[in-house]
Amino acid sequence: MVKRGTMLYLALRRRPLPSAGLSAGVERLLALRNWLVALKLLAGAALIYLILRRVDAHQISGIMLGARPGPLALACLFIAGAVVSNAYRWRSITRCLDHGVSGRTAVIGYFESMFFNQILPTGIGGDAIRVVRAYDAGVMAGWALVGVLIDRAFGLLAVGVVLVVAYLVGGSGITAAPLFAWLAAIALMVVLGAAVAVWLGAIVRQERLPRWTAPLVSLLQAFTRVFRSSGGIAEVVMTLVVSTVLMAASLVACAHSVGVDLGFWDGLIVMQGILLAALVPISIGGWGVREGALILLFAPLGVGADQAVAISVLFGLALTAIGLVGAMVWLASGYRRVDLAMRLGAIRRKSSGGAP
Repeated sequence: MVKRGTMLYLALRRRPLPSAGLSAGVERLLALRNWLVALKLLAGAALIYLILRRVDAHQISGIMLGARPGPLALACLFIAGAVVSNAYRWRSITRCLDHGVSGRTAVIGYFESMFFNQILPTGIGGDAIRVVRAYDAGVMAGWALVGVLIDRAFGLLAVGVVLVVAYLVGGSGITAAPLFAWLAAIALMVVLGAAVAVWLGAIVRQERLPRWTAPLVSLLQAFTRVFRSSGGIAEVVMTLVVSTVLMAASLVACAHSVGVDLGFWDGLIVMQGILLAALVPISIGGWGVREGALILLFAPLGVGADQAVAISVLFGLALTAIGLVGAMVWLASGYRRVDLAMRLGAIRRKSSGGAP
């Protein structure tokens, strides 16, 4: 088993590699990646700065200090429940693909992903750690990646469906705002894109296409296979409903903790807007992006910018609390297959006389 803290150290600090072992092209890609991360951090910091200029920091701190602990504790419990529901959705998807992970592995992987999503400046850090967890549990690397990608696609599809339904049904001050029409248009594209992906997965055959398209074709076919699995898709939909309701309830609880009477339907719509905004990877843990989105989405409901930011920060702290639980789960859950691969690589280097 990997020692506690070792994988965290490796994840947060990349060990320098000998330049002789890297091609010029790879070196340029690594440099470009570092610049992109730096730009994302700067963009996130700039967004937070612009938000702080618009609001009263003292007013926000006063609102947060007056928050009731009971609803905040409920918010954390709701988020934890949503994480477990999401984990079982992922498990159902992998079983539909005949490369399943156990419920225990899925729960561990999802709590770990909550931690990585809070500390990395992109939204894919948690997905990457789930791929590692599935691979360590015995799933082939390619199928581990496919399962995680399809799971993320279903999560995005749920966001799109809720926003499209909200646009058609109405019943909220948010849906009457001009901004919501743009959100609904993006959501409609997500839903239509999923429908096209399912259709393509049913008709496309690799034999008629170039070899480089093989990974995309396999992904589309796997996505279609999940939709065609009667029992599997029922479990996926059920867990999507549960996690969507629980995440909306957590946001409503945060609002109630500071005296904002946010209805569940409004909270459900706002939550989907937050998740859609989170696709823009320009900050760590969604800080800045989430606050800006809530200011815009709460405005039609008559919620002031100071209250919106306070609710957003409290919600972010609830996410961070669950992320810390994920960190403890990650440190307590070692890797078997990954550790073995590292050891075998070291043995091969020593036997060939290569540098460690």
